[in-house]
Amino acid sequence: MEFVRDLLGLIRRTGRRLSILVILSAVLVIAAWFTARIEVTDWFVRRLIYETPFAHANYTVVEVRTDRVVLANLDADGFGTIDQVVVTYLPRQVLEGRIDTVSLIGANLHIVLDNKQQPTGPLSQLLDGPSRDDGPGSAPPFSALIFENLQTRLTGDWGYADITLSGAVQSGLTDITGAGRWSIDSTFGTASGRLDLSREHATGQGHVTAGFEDGIFGHQSLRAHQVTGMINVSGLGDPGGRAIDISFETQQVTYDQHDLGTLETHATWAGQEIEANFVFGHAEGPISATLDLKTDPNASQLILHTRGDIIIREGLAFPLFPNVTVDAPAALTFALEGMLPDQLNTFPTLAGNAQLEASRIALADRFSAGPLSIGFDLEAQGLNLTLLAHDGGSIERLEIASAEDTGDDLRRALDRSFDINLPPEGFLAAATIGEDGIDLVTNLTASLTADGNLDGQIFVRTTAALAYDGAVRDFAITTLEVAASGEIVPNRIQGTVRLAADLEGDNEAFDGTASVQARLERLQLGPTEFNDVVFDMPLDIERLDGKTTGIVRPVALFEAESFAFGDRGATNLVAELPMRIEQVDNAFYLRLDDTAWLDIGSFAMPEARSVNPTSVKLLPEHLPVVVLEQFGDDWNWDVRLLIGPSAARFDLLDNGQARATVSGTFPETGIRFGNLGATHLQGTVESYGGDLVLEGPDIRIGDVRLLVNYNDGLSPWPQVSTEVRRFEDLREPARFNPAVLDISVAPVWPIGDDLRFTGNFHMEDRRYMANLEASYQPETDQFKALIRVPPVKFEPGAVQPLDLSPLYGAFFEDAEGSFEINGEITADNGEVASDLTLFIFDLSGRNGDIRVDGLNGEITLSGLNPWTTLPQQTLTAEHLDVGLPLTDLSLTMALPGDDSLRIDFASAKLAGGRIVVDPSVLQLRPDGNAMMLNVRGVDISALLEDVDIPGLAVSGRLTGHIPVRMTNGEIVIENGRLDADSAGTLRYVPTSGDVPLDLDDGNMELVLDALANFEFTELGIEVNRQAGGSTELGLHIAGANPDLYDGYPIEFNVNLSGDLDKIVRESLAGWRIPEEIRKKLSGF
Repeated sequence: MEFVRDLLGLIRRTGRRLSILVILSAVLVIAAWFTARIEVTDWFVRRLIYETPFAHANYTVVEVRTDRVVLANLDADGFGTIDQVVVTYLPRQVLEGRIDTVSLIGANLHIVLDNKQQPTGPLSQLLDGPSRDDGPGSAPPFSALIFENLQTRLTGDWGYADITLSGAVQSGLTDITGAGRWSIDSTFGTASGRLDLSREHATGQGHVTAGFEDGIFGHQSLRAHQVTGMINVSGLGDPGGRAIDISFETQQVTYDQHDLGTLETHATWAGQEIEANFVFGHAEGPISATLDLKTDPNASQLILHTRGDIIIREGLAFPLFPNVTVDAPAALTFALEGMLPDQLNTFPTLAGNAQLEASRIALADRFSAGPLSIGFDLEAQGLNLTLLAHDGGSIERLEIASAEDTGDDLRRALDRSFDINLPPEGFLAAATIGEDGIDLVTNLTASLTADGNLDGQIFVRTTAALAYDGAVRDFAITTLEVAASGEIVPNRIQGTVRLAADLEGDNEAFDGTASVQARLERLQLGPTEFNDVVFDMPLDIERLDGKTTGIVRPVALFEAESFAFGDRGATNLVAELPMRIEQVDNAFYLRLDDTAWLDIGSFAMPEARSVNPTSVKLLPEHLPVVVLEQFGDDWNWDVRLLIGPSAARFDLLDNGQARATVSGTFPETGIRFGNLGATHLQGTVESYGGDLVLEGPDIRIGDVRLLVNYNDGLSPWPQVSTEVRRFEDLREPARFNPAVLDISVAPVWPIGDDLRFTGNFHMEDRRYMANLEASYQPETDQFKALIRVPPVKFEPGAVQPLDLSPLYGAFFEDAEGSFEINGEITADNGEVASDLTLFIFDLSGRNGDIRVDGLNGEITLSGLNPWTTLPQQTLTAEHLDVGLPLTDLSLTMALPGDDSLRIDFASAKLAGGRIVVDPSVLQLRPDGNAMMLNVRGVDISALLEDVDIPGLAVSGRLTGHIPVRMTNGEIVIENGRLDADSAGTLRYVPTSGDVPLDLDDGNMELVLDALANFEFTELGIEVNRQAGGSTELGLHIAGANPDLYDGYPIEFNVNLSGDLDKIVRESLAGWRIPEEIRKKLSGF
């Protein structure tokens, strides 16, 4: 086979110079090799297809003769199938490397076009040109190529088209002839018709006629029905006589089953005279359009005149842009004039103008504008296009409808009507169309108004290089400025806002600067209102490797003269934020590059108000401060703040009055809060350190450990755990020794709506002193707390009250015994109740010269605000020494809840008798209290044992009453009276010259003589004491001295002073001690 190929190649190159004998010899050689007909067939097929490098082609050889070859069922990869191929030739043609005709019968071809609509694959190689052995310009290796009953599918980026030809087309070296019917089924519709063509090779003369007999074409909801017409090209091969005649009619054009009218197109081209007109719709239809093209045949150059219009009489959506709707009436008119080039492969030069008028244009139910009126000057020089709004224009009622998920504040800003006015030459667009895309330059200057209360200016200067696939090869925003003054957001933001930017780059990377500046009289965000706001955020912007970054240079500044949130407010706010903003895919990040500061001049709220200016610092972290990510239709957000230790001083208020002042350093606090899924929130708060002083209560709180966890999908309540490692009393002496507090709050699982509280109070050297267990049920608004102070036992040399409280422990020294507190506090629908009991067990101790032993009892608080007890609360003591030995004390009392102490019964044994207090009500205030002390059967001699009056001895018992009241913190006694129960004796023989009798010298001797051995039948004592004075005792005695005047009866009155006052003072000292304690408690 290789020998035959080489021989044929030799014959082909030298055949014209060989003699007839050589030619005959070659024929004989070919005949000798006739048995190798399969190889010859393969050679013919390769020559047929210009020896293109098919991967492989399968076929069946039906017939091989000396003048023709018949192949069947040819299947070529990437090209298609052919039912039958008939190749005819003469021997001399074989010697010349040629054949006669190739007939392709029943061809079914598949042709794939690239984005330039050129064939790809083997067909592109087939159409490249001559065979490998033929030079440029060589004639095809056949005399004629005949197609019969051709079916072809064309596929491109625009869709597909199936073309069927019933008939035959013959293309040969001398002419092209053909006739038949054709049909097409494609992405855009179907059509069919007839075809007639002819062209003589020798003269180049010929014609082509394609008739459309029926067709339906369209895109999306736009359809053209019953398309008929004809394309006729005559005078082929004669440039001066060539003529083209095109005529089409469409009986009906519909959009979304809405009849728009008819379509007619007529065009002729003969020599230099071109005339075309396009008529769509009719004068009464919803839309109509006309386009007229005409050249001047008398001009030296080919001048083109173009005029047209589009008129909309009913609102409709654009077929190719279904999200765009236009309300009637609307019109676009244009007129262009220019010079056509000599070559059809170049673009014309055109210039003219256009005018756009529309009642309203809307995009996707989100943007709308109208009425609008804009006039343009148009110019096209080859591939350079310019659009200029020479006379300016206006766009009224530009409206932006916010989406359903748009926030209320942004919705207020967008849901309004804007008017845009273009000054002369306010808009310019220049485009240069190139091989790789379009270079675009735009300039925009416009003024903006909205609802009569907003004015603004827009300046935009941009350049861009756009690829045909929509990609931005590079761009530059040299100027972007938007300035607006007035109601930026109605009833929300009022003032002046300015946006500016300049950027340069491409689709993948860009950089530049931007800034946002605002001077606002009012800024309202939800329920929060700011006044006199200054905002400035200059940014360096960069996009690289898929990430867009905006870095604030140097800081974002926010200032506000005042801010209010309901009954809470602040003044002189200043925030300095050195931050950066990052965007990667569908995620946005805000980071702090350095420490941020928030300065607050003052703040006030019902619970507190500041005393000094406050500064809060936000510390930078490696993690973002704010994260915003989009997943499908959902957005996830996360806020993370680290607040550094900050100094502050503020008052705690009660009904507007300062009750305490907090000063010091707040702990470092970390806050993280965000959403979990589409509807839930979660967050944590952590604090460490701090050192705060509560002035008023005078308590120091320091070294705080706080942890708060929140997840509203699990519970409406957070989990809270707090440890106060330094809890100190700053008073001298301290009310309690340094302690540690543990408090935790947690929802009750699995319900999640109920809360459980636990708390422990530790002393520094004790495991714990008090414990709290509480729960809250919000459904019934019920709160219950169990409080327990375990038994505290006092022992000499061990724990003493002073170890618990330097202040109150000082009242009780050398203590023995114990106390315990148990009970509960409840709140039901706001009503607070208590069942809290103080248990006292065998408590003994002293306070100076006063000592109590064997104190026992229970006091149960039934209310806390105010303090209230159940009736008949009882305290007993075995012994109370207040200068007089009181024993077997018993007190029955109650706190009724009206700031008073009710004494139902009080008694004590004294000197063989008893002192009983009448039922009394004592107010818990310094003055105005009074009570009656009833003295019963007190042995006078026992009473005088502790009174230092040398030489005095008295027998008998006293009974009476002593009324006592408090005035200006002093004890006052008025008309107290004690009388002897029976007759007795009184002997007074002074051992010194100091006699406590208020008598003159003349009576002194007589009285002393009488009292030396006086037997009385009556003895009475009147007791009085003025505020701030000493106790005065008036002694009335009736009786006789048997040794004086033979027992003559004597009755006299004597005023006593001196140590007798000690009896009253010390007997009442025990009542003063609770009053002192009350004074101390009132300051706690």
